[in-house]
Amino acid sequence: MNHRQVVLDILQIAGGEDNIRGAEHELTAITLVLKDRTQADFSILSTKQFTANIRLEGERCRIELESESVALDVFNTLTGSYYVHKIEDGEQETKLEAKKSFSVLHFISDVFRPLLPVILGAGLIKVLLGIILLLNQLISDDPMLMDEPIFNLLSMIANTPVYLLPVLIAVSTAYRLRSNMYVAATLGGFMFYPEVTMWLNGEKTARLFGVEIISQPSLYSSVPWVILAVCAAAYLERRINRRVPRAFQGIAAAFMSLVILLPVILLILSIVGTFVDDYAGEWISSFVESAPVLAVMLIAAFFSLLMIAGVQYCLVPIIIYEITYAGYSIVLPTMYVAMFGHAGATLAVALRSRRGETKRTAVWSSVVALLGVPEPAIYAVNMSKRIAFYSALLGGGIGGLYMGLTSVSISVISGGFGSLFEIPLFIEEGSLNVLHACIGLAVSFVVAGALTYWLAGRMSKSVQH
Repeated sequence: MNHRQVVLDILQIAGGEDNIRGAEHELTAITLVLKDRTQADFSILSTKQFTANIRLEGERCRIELESESVALDVFNTLTGSYYVHKIEDGEQETKLEAKKSFSVLHFISDVFRPLLPVILGAGLIKVLLGIILLLNQLISDDPMLMDEPIFNLLSMIANTPVYLLPVLIAVSTAYRLRSNMYVAATLGGFMFYPEVTMWLNGEKTARLFGVEIISQPSLYSSVPWVILAVCAAAYLERRINRRVPRAFQGIAAAFMSLVILLPVILLILSIVGTFVDDYAGEWISSFVESAPVLAVMLIAAFFSLLMIAGVQYCLVPIIIYEITYAGYSIVLPTMYVAMFGHAGATLAVALRSRRGETKRTAVWSSVVALLGVPEPAIYAVNMSKRIAFYSALLGGGIGGLYMGLTSVSISVISGGFGSLFEIPLFIEEGSLNVLHACIGLAVSFVVAGALTYWLAGRMSKSVQH
């Protein structure tokens, strides 16, 4: 084997010599601590016969070579002939370097990525059901199809992964943190307990330490809150297991995590939800009334952030008020344009990527985002590529600006975040509303995609130089 060529290949994978904080050698593996994981370039894996096994976890890139002698020779060449720092004290310093370059977006994306197959599979079922409904509407006006048991069964199957997303996210986070997955699943699944479900659905009221538990399931099931809860449980578990006798290890950590974290989570989210209920909706409503064009642009740009935080429900009263008193809503279309921006950015990631797995994932995520399932595009693709995520926000804002200027509206509340199948909802007799809606969605999609493609190309060229 040509060790010099292997070193050059590893430097290309790492995104260049300047992107390596340090290197560590252990038996047949070399671990590189990267400054910026987004600069890593894995295109060499599809263009050359590079036989090493590579695993990227956070900012740590672990490369397994064929033997100890090869790994040692490559490591010595890296640290001797190039400006690559040799990490002497091993694990402790490597962890310290990784912590310095920790990225919240990357962590959330890494947690979500193992769930992608089941989310995409469920999304394809939704796509199939949407096509069937569309064909049924074109052929016949009979709505009885939606009442068919098999149709309802498939619809429930398609919604199950999203319904159980808090549990799935909790387990995935615990697996990544190497903490107790069953404690994590309990934290994520607590909201499905019948009594708690009634609290969150508003069927019963409850107060905790004088604070009323708000009835907003979307807030309690949002991805970041679940991840934070499991991270706190993992931290408690490590701390407690170090201090209790061996006979109580595991049990004490689980007990303390559940008895402390679940009430704290309910209390914190109730306080956040109360603030959103009391202030956020009122602020946004007054903003929409005083500066509708600017408000639509900003809501379209930042709607996905509201969705990620689980507070998108603050827009629902505004939309209902608009439709009730004006007969239409200019806020509801912002959800459509925001999701189309993420679909465009995801497609650009697919076009730029040279890795077959990334390309395949991004293409399918873009397709299902256009058809009403945005989670894979947002969490698994765009969050792992910061330029794609920010480009999606900008694309949504520009598309929203066009919709605000042309007063695009909708008079029917749909069940999701908007899809191609729901474009007919924009049709208004004697109006160009649907045309302007299509242009606004296309602007969002194209701007987000073009910006992502251009910035990704510039980043790739900078790495090569």
